[in-house]
Amino acid sequence: MDYVNQLKQMAKLIALENTGTPVELARQLNIDEQLVKDRIRELEELYAVDISYVDDLKTFRVSHGHFPMHLFKTSLQYQMN
Repeated sequence: MDYVNQLKQMAKLIALENTGTPVELARQLNIDEQLVKDRIRELEELYAVDISYVDDLKTFRVSHGHFPMHLFKTSLQYQMN
């Protein structure tokens, strides 16, 4: 998975609050756990959001702000077809 698609996939999973643990997310994206942390920081800076891990729910979530909807437009269009 290339860098841009990796960020989009992470943003989608975070927006859906369906990332799993950091280890599970790393496995899904075929990257190591440290790179997950780096990519989350990049998403926070890029979209001016705060992302936190919720241990009880076993997922990352946006705790302040939101991702722009255009990030998901293409993937949602493909799902609808």
